[in-house]
Amino acid sequence: MKKLFILILLLSNLLSADELTVFGFEDHTIGYNWISSSVPGLKAETAQVKVERVRENATEGENALRLTFSGGDMPAAKYTLPASEKNLWGIYRTFKADVTVGRDCVVFFIAKYGKNDWTKIARLSAGKNTVIDLFSQSVDTVSEFYIGMYAPKVGEQIFIDNVRLTTKRPETITPFRYQEPLDLANDAAKYEKKFKIPFSILGSDLTAENVKDFIGKTGGDTSLAGKPAAEIDAAIKSEFAEIKKT
Repeated sequence: MKKLFILILLLSNLLSADELTVFGFEDHTIGYNWISSSVPGLKAETAQVKVERVRENATEGENALRLTFSGGDMPAAKYTLPASEKNLWGIYRTFKADVTVGRDCVVFFIAKYGKNDWTKIARLSAGKNTVIDLFSQSVDTVSEFYIGMYAPKVGEQIFIDNVRLTTKRPETITPFRYQEPLDLANDAAKYEKKFKIPFSILGSDLTAENVKDFIGKTGGDTSLAGKPAAEIDAAIKSEFAEIKKT
């Protein structure tokens, strides 16, 4: 009875903790739990990923996970969660992981839960990075977890440590395209500002920031849909010439 009480108390403390380390890579059986894998839904990877527990670039404890790539498009290492670990994610809002890389690159994390996937794609700079993301919904009953790299070079290595979850809302999240982290304290205005990426409207000197802006500037004419590019270009230039006369 006393042992059962202690177990319940420990579990209660674990589930109520503000932060939970889900992967600290201190377990000596790490190489058996993680395997080389392809990303779910993408073509099978022939390039293998070597998975090792090493003392290099550890940020918490004494060990880190080292992934050594042999090329490929989006190779990954996969961890299949045992039943005892599947339901620990649901109360947490924020994902964090320390990743050390040798060059500017893109890494990704995927958690499969139920029929859904949570994916974090992060653009990192050479050296140590802390990847941060905010869950848009509850991520619970996680069955598989993937860590990978986009277009790695043969022999390239990355180091991962202190993969953790927290109940606190982050102040920033690690970007995919932009170098500067997104400031979530002013997320509405800053998000809008960063993701307004102007594109040129063919045949004119106009630009549009999104589809709505494009329709507003062009009248939303779709009569040229499916026509050859040269014909579309000529028609737009002609229409634009008429507009300039007014």
